[in-house]
Amino acid sequence: MQRLRIAMIAPPWLKVPTEGYGGVERVIDSLVRELVKLDVDVEIFGVGKRKLHGALVHNVTKSEQFAHILKPMYDFALPIPIAHVLCALQLIQADGTFDIIHDHNYFIGPAILAYAAGTEHIPPAIHTIHGPPPTTDRMVAEGVRTTGSFGEPLTATTAVFSYQYPTLCAAACRANSASTCSTPSITPSRLMIFLL
Repeated sequence: MQRLRIAMIAPPWLKVPTEGYGGVERVIDSLVRELVKLDVDVEIFGVGKRKLHGALVHNVTKSEQFAHILKPMYDFALPIPIAHVLCALQLIQADGTFDIIHDHNYFIGPAILAYAAGTEHIPPAIHTIHGPPPTTDRMVAEGVRTTGSFGEPLTATTAVFSYQYPTLCAAACRANSASTCSTPSITPSRLMIFLL
């Protein structure tokens, strides 16, 4: 049986692993460690080029961009992750042999990959949203459109994740020190995985 190949897109803000604070980066670090133990071929698309637990880290963004994270959205904070995810997708597409993309770029990743996943040499994608849902019940009640609309283009993605890649589910549970964990039940209306 051929090894599962995962392209993991880390955010552009901090390297993985990071020193000091870096909750998202620590989750990615733990997840990669567990996936490598399970003999999964993982390549990370992030900040800086090096090896992490035996996984190659592609230098998508040459330096940490954390200094820009709280700057005005349209000037700095929004273009940085958009460019980062698009550059990562170009590298993933050029490789053409990944089985799945695991994205960690809050709302930018799901927005871009909802349209890119399934095109030529872009595999299905799953997303871990590190934070609150992009829309809440209160926001929807006040007239904000729900992000549930992203679920429709990714119906095949969620099925692929839940039925063909239980190894990824098991590694995610171990990486988050979950005392009990089972393969998540992912339906077309639930495309995001929340790690608390």
